[in-house]
Amino acid sequence: MSNPGGPGGQGGGAAPSSQGKLETALPSLLPIPHDASTPEPAVTVVGRGVDQGYLGFAEVQAIAREGLARLPLDDRRVLVLIPDGTRTMPMPGLFRVLDECLGRRAAALDFLVALGTHPPMSDAQLSALVGRTVVDGRTGDRRIYNHRWDDPASYATLGTIPAAEIEALTEGRLRRDVTVALNKLPLEYDHTLVCGPVFPHEVVGFSGGTKYLFPGIASTSRTGWARSSRATR
Repeated sequence: MSNPGGPGGQGGGAAPSSQGKLETALPSLLPIPHDASTPEPAVTVVGRGVDQGYLGFAEVQAIAREGLARLPLDDRRVLVLIPDGTRTMPMPGLFRVLDECLGRRAAALDFLVALGTHPPMSDAQLSALVGRTVVDGRTGDRRIYNHRWDDPASYATLGTIPAAEIEALTEGRLRRDVTVALNKLPLEYDHTLVCGPVFPHEVVGFSGGTKYLFPGIASTSRTGWARSSRATR
């Protein structure tokens, strides 16, 4: 995902001002009625689907390179959200592709491990994750951060979902305001990318995608609410 309008990378939900402050405009989370008279927007997907077998890793790398080449990331600060060691994926190979494709184009290329509320990863664990030696959270010119879910100072508040909307979303099971807070590190970058797998999840249906934001780099209160609301269904 990206926020080409300025530093941030949080997508359409919020954009920081030129002073670095966060201007919040949270969209409604309720379903939007579909107007059949409005044509669906064209979707361009890089890749190839197979109904039997697997994509070879060389093909995965080629797809990643093609997709990255299309992104307007020259001279931009780029932050990549990646999973921790509890998710299975060819992270060392994709880390290499990201570095090769964006290392010289981007003004900065760093990584944030979307821990949710999992324990922080040590340098040794990070080294195994990305396939390069990591010392003090760095490998070469790249910085690899752990999401500091245990540090309230690490968050930026984006806004509040009102109790009435929460009640509608949960079909009356819960009614309370929910503060939306994310790790503020993406606000220091121009674009935020998500690089990770999608897996079935016993609590939230599937992991991956936007879940790298919630709960991946969200506050513990937001993460706890999301899981408790799912458990009530």
